[in-house]
Amino acid sequence: MSRKLYILNSPITPIKDGNKCVIVVKRTKDIDYVKKFTDFLKNKLGFEVISAIGHQSTAQVLSKLLGFEVPAQRISIELDKGDVAIAFALDYRLPEGKVLPDEELKRIIDERKFSFYIIDVANCIEGEGVTLHVI
Repeated sequence: MSRKLYILNSPITPIKDGNKCVIVVKRTKDIDYVKKFTDFLKNKLGFEVISAIGHQSTAQVLSKLLGFEVPAQRISIELDKGDVAIAFALDYRLPEGKVLPDEELKRIIDERKFSFYIIDVANCIEGEGVTLHVI
């Protein structure tokens, strides 16, 4: 089974249909920590990196922050046992339908008005439901 590292722009956690999973979530604003963590998963443990970032401007910002190419691709994903996701999220909710222009996204990054969520799917069994543990 290939382990996957998903790059997301929302901490919503889609689980493979029919599974009940234990999920461990860490919220951080420490970009260096996230860069080292993703580098370790990619280069030391051989995780396959899959971007599910739907907006080009967000993909460009994440490419710069994380230090590797994060392509924009609007895809649906399902997390399974052993998968990890790095979710980028603003610290506040945008008005419905608002798409941030590049200069506003840059300001948000400069002012650190965002967080990363590291989502680790620790264990799954077949069955309905999800158990969420936040650390």
